[in-house]
Amino acid sequence: MDLLSQVMRLPYAKGLWARLPVGRVDLKVQYGIYPRPHYAYGVYWAAYLASCIGIPRITAIELGVAGGRGLVALEAACAEIGTFLGVKIDVVGFDAGEACRRQSTTATYPTSGTPETTRWTRRRSEPSCNLPSW
Repeated sequence: MDLLSQVMRLPYAKGLWARLPVGRVDLKVQYGIYPRPHYAYGVYWAAYLASCIGIPRITAIELGVAGGRGLVALEAACAEIGTFLGVKIDVVGFDAGEACRRQSTTATYPTSGTPETTRWTRRRSEPSCNLPSW
């Protein structure tokens, strides 16, 4: 057993490594350091296979995006893994559309000017995504 395997057996080692942005990507995938390690594992091996057979670009898909935290974690993992393996990874998320309903609230946005003379305007917020109508 090598030194890294012994260190990773300590109770705090995984959490400490997750807070520090250091280490090789393949080792981070092996020890499950990413926020969603199952996403990183699948993306890593898909990108590894693509690099072995010469495919320059792949797409990672998440079904059921809901709040979007998983999609953000997938994007972060894909950026790091894609750079490490030399494969461009596009990230796409699909959802039923419940989280993308049109909001009836208004938001306040600053216009131009200095902080003392800034005028504030209220605009109706737009939906965060465009849904196809089928």
